Amino acid sequence: MLSVVLPDGAARKPALDLFAAAGLTVRRPSRRALRGKVDDPRVDQVYILPAPQIPRYLERGRFDLGITGRDRGHRTAVSVISLGELCLPGPPSDLVAPMELLASRRAHRDTVKRSAMDDLMTLLSGAVHAGRKTLLKVRVPEARLVAVTEILAALTRPTSVPLLGGGEHAVEAVVDRRDISVLVPALKRAGAISIMEIPTR
Repeated sequence: MLSVVLPDGAARKPALDLFAAAGLTVRRPSRRALRGKVDDPRVDQVYILPAPQIPRYLERGRFDLGITGRDRGHRTAVSVISLGELCLPGPPSDLVAPMELLASRRAHRDTVKRSAMDDLMTLLSGAVHAGRKTLLKVRVPEARLVAVTEILAALTRPTSVPLLGGGEHAVEAVVDRRDISVLVPALKRAGAISIMEIPTR
């Protein structure tokens, strides 16, 4: 259904990783191949091209959907539709500028394709946000439960379950990774017995 174009160069790996994290793994015959398939009925073909060319290709209707740098989409002043920003994950040594999911106007007018585009944006956005989160599992004595859950409740909505044998609770919460360095020591001081961090992806 949709023809999708991803950026080549420094943004290629983060873009492919993001698609994989969203359950849209791009299968290519080789690592150097610039064309691939996704095992999803909403995506017909995936192409990899230089980022500066992507907005122009979308404007001309060569592709339906593409990811490129926000600055590139605006600098070239093309007539495309922005579906939203995607900050692609990447190691600090290979920082990638904020990216944008763009659609061709012609494809966006097609209600079936637009629905597929919205689905993909939902999946990709979810993968971006999941990459910034981590699951904390905390074991807490019953006497310290309120103190520990108050710390977590300031950031999120934790869940608490009494453990077999009584006297302790298991508390879980999904939190931003950037808060971990402050949160873990605070939980320890509040009385948490053990703290386990599990990446959400």
